[in-house]
Amino acid sequence: MTEVALSPEDQTGPFIETLENGLLRYELKSMPRLRVAFSTRELFVPGVDPASTALKALDSDNAGHLLERSVRTGSNHGADISVIDGDDALSQIKVGVDGYVVRAPDTPIIIPVADCPIVLFAYNGSQVCGAVHAGWCGVCAGAVQELLAAFEVAVDATFENANVLITPYADANQYEVTVEDIPGEINVLGKFKEALDIDGQSPLFSPDMINAVFKKHPTNPTKAYLDVGLAINFILESAGVPPDRITVSRYRTMRDEQLWSSRLQLKELGWDGKSPRPDFNRNVMCAYIR
Repeated sequence: MTEVALSPEDQTGPFIETLENGLLRYELKSMPRLRVAFSTRELFVPGVDPASTALKALDSDNAGHLLERSVRTGSNHGADISVIDGDDALSQIKVGVDGYVVRAPDTPIIIPVADCPIVLFAYNGSQVCGAVHAGWCGVCAGAVQELLAAFEVAVDATFENANVLITPYADANQYEVTVEDIPGEINVLGKFKEALDIDGQSPLFSPDMINAVFKKHPTNPTKAYLDVGLAINFILESAGVPPDRITVSRYRTMRDEQLWSSRLQLKELGWDGKSPRPDFNRNVMCAYIR
């Protein structure tokens, strides 16, 4: 068994992150029945469902059964959370949701991403896990808050014993966004301020925190480098999740070549940002409770 770290930061939070045979695994000692994995390019097989490959790596004997019972999100960049209960989980699947809270065993949540983070939530003493696709559009739509609200209802508890994982996402030193009003471009900073009601006075997104989330571009004042994972951290802490209950992956899609990045793939394909966007490969997270 080979364990590799792609970056030197120390691990923090409750999850233990390892890279083993092309699969990022996340172990939670307080919930040994929780299975979480994030696929890498090493496991990619053209024409094969990456979720199937990841589940086979997680549990080769039961991968087929798990795949049949899985619930999947789309890439809608919204905040629609669906709660799945009991043995009739498959009858409760909604098309096009952004995340799930699952209270049924052996029912994997499958979320494809290429630069956006996924927020995974699990609670000590419960048999419940939930996850949501949470790129900057989802953050502005309230995806993190909606996941927390659904989970709080599902487990009837506050967040002191929560366990939260933020999966790999785009490198905050490379993920460039627009921060001013420019015709034909999206002012991402403006969207954040509007959606999260940021006025510079809030302790959640103070000027210093805004400057940390939107890192100044060295040459272009209309651009910044976005750290959406840091923004999610601020939102979680403001909701009452203790900082030591949050694990942020050490891996970054635009930095670590083992992971797929939509930005880098589109650049390689020569996409001009105006024509229809070509398809690209994605990483996949699978999470379930046995």
